[in-house]
Amino acid sequence: MIKLKSLILETIKKRWLYHITPKKNILNMKWYGIQPRPTLPPTFCSKAICLFDDRTTMEDALMNWLSDKFPENEPLVCLTIDPTGLEIHESDVGYEVISYKTIPWKNVVKIEDI
Repeated sequence: MIKLKSLILETIKKRWLYHITPKKNILNMKWYGIQPRPTLPPTFCSKAICLFDDRTTMEDALMNWLSDKFPENEPLVCLTIDPTGLEIHESDVGYEVISYKTIPWKNVVKIEDI
């Protein structure tokens, strides 16, 4: 019974991370994983993968400033990422987290057109 309770608690605590990228990047990501790149403001770190730790914040960023960072009419997708086994760091801003290492494609659990 203790193992079942532990498993249920772990499942409840599970969180997803969200990454926005141009749709054209998906094929390369399937082969090589999500690679750290020079980041967009406001993080300004050399190479990282910027992630949102909740969907509401990701949607808010996309509606307010993030979509301006991509070419107009560029098809975008939202990748839902399982953070299990990933080295994730808090960023200098409160609404995103970052990874300095490649995220394997196996951690992507969902792809959604935006």
